[in-house]
Amino acid sequence: MRLEVVDGAGERRSIPSPVPGVAWISTSLDGRALVTTLDGRAYVSGPLDDDADPAWRRTAPGPDRRTLAGPLTFGTLSPDGSRAAFLAADYDSGGPFDVVILPVPPSTARPLVTRVDLGAEGAPPSWLDGRIVVLARTSGDAVQAFLIDPAAPGRVARIERASGDPPAPIAGLSIAADGRTVAVGSRDGRVVVGPTQRWVTDAATDPPSATPAPVGLEPGLDGSRSFAWLALAPDGERVGMVRTDADGASVGLTIHDRADRWRQGRSIPLAAGADRAVVAWLP
Repeated sequence: MRLEVVDGAGERRSIPSPVPGVAWISTSLDGRALVTTLDGRAYVSGPLDDDADPAWRRTAPGPDRRTLAGPLTFGTLSPDGSRAAFLAADYDSGGPFDVVILPVPPSTARPLVTRVDLGAEGAPPSWLDGRIVVLARTSGDAVQAFLIDPAAPGRVARIERASGDPPAPIAGLSIAADGRTVAVGSRDGRVVVGPTQRWVTDAATDPPSATPAPVGLEPGLDGSRSFAWLALAPDGERVGMVRTDADGASVGLTIHDRADRWRQGRSIPLAAGADRAVVAWLP
């Protein structure tokens, strides 16, 4: 995997990677990045500015990996960059998985592990006001969102949503760093953006302005409207989506702005030869 920063004009800048086998990347509001490797290691960078070396440092190893349900995956930084949430899972088994929260240097807080007695969905966790939102498989292979509070170890609360609001079954979600906006995608390729509080509580008394809005997905060259990952900007005003073709290969990135009613705007192709991508926003 190659790491790149793409600016507003579409200019690309390569970033030295700590190791070749990067599988996932996330960022924090202080401009740092966390990468998770294929074998479950994690490295955090210094601020990704134009002139400085990223200065990658490996995060603390955390709990004994032999006690976890699988290697660490999908490392996601908290907005302030002090902690990272991971999923430890055997995705093929359909068995229970662990949500692991590790301190990020210079923090020295103790690691926390919460067991979820459901099958893991291959999607990253999201931070919401110090809590963690994860996707898990329930009966009938349905996908449901659950809320985990590190201050209440072992407690896993199901997020009850009104049918189709946002669309179900869920295929992916992203919560903005400020916690106010959530983007949710469904398996049939629909994506909506709306207030996080409405999504968590299904508040029927919200004004019409709080109704989730659809995101426009223009078809690719092969007619596909599919996506692999989505990521909201820190302020919730834009969403970036890794688009895929009918065969599931990543082909590019599209940007959608609230100011343009979430219509598809800029399209950024992948580098030559690439068929997989993930996306995270820098402040």
